[in-house]
Amino acid sequence: LTEEQQMLKDSVNRFLEKNFSFEARRKMLADRLPMHPQLWQGLASLGVLGVPFSEDFGGFGGGGVETMLVMDSLGRHLALEPYLASVVLAGGCVDLAAAEWQKKILLPKIIDGSILLAFAHAEPGARFNLVHVQTRAVREGNNFVLQGEKALVLHGAVAEKFIVSARTSGEAGDAQGVTLFIVEADEEKLGGQEYPLFDGSRALDLQLDGIQVGPESVIGTLDQGMPVIEAVADRAMAALCAEAVGIMDALHAATVEYLKT
Repeated sequence: LTEEQQMLKDSVNRFLEKNFSFEARRKMLADRLPMHPQLWQGLASLGVLGVPFSEDFGGFGGGGVETMLVMDSLGRHLALEPYLASVVLAGGCVDLAAAEWQKKILLPKIIDGSILLAFAHAEPGARFNLVHVQTRAVREGNNFVLQGEKALVLHGAVAEKFIVSARTSGEAGDAQGVTLFIVEADEEKLGGQEYPLFDGSRALDLQLDGIQVGPESVIGTLDQGMPVIEAVADRAMAALCAEAVGIMDALHAATVEYLKT
């Protein structure tokens, strides 16, 4: 690690050691809390939420290694915060594909913790096939009408906006024809069912029942969303591997300490 990367790793670990504990996690799970707002704001104050984003928008200007260092620390402390959902997945879509004016609006708010985003892409029956998108976005004049279902939207219940993938042309399974849209969480025709995952984090299944969005809600180029989705999925897998390494390191250290005593 570079000196800057080591400082990032140390500062995140120190912050979590001081402000989050296994007992706090157990209480969150018992209360069915999807996140800890004070902890999230603390991470924002440290600059952690801006790690993968350009300095032009108030970010850290880091890359994959820096993101993985943050995820390693979150895993080491079993934190339930929506870093993967809001920063890596949804934030990654904005960072890679959004227009400059969209980035100027969204990225500073993601970085300072004042807005939470979630990525709504997976669908029932997709079976881990990224190009299996059946949700439709039908053009009506200048607008689009979204109809379909999304599954396993990580931290969807606390999101204020969703980045939703929908098919603007072609059929499910086609690599072309998928477009990314911004959908407000308070849309009347947006339904959802929240539930806990095995690790204690929470997800949401979404029903989009004829939601109308304007052309300004499109992220990137029409029909060209899949390369962005694939890139973001790769980033997310690397981040999850780093989180798993952090968990294993902590488990190993605890086991060795137990054996010694």
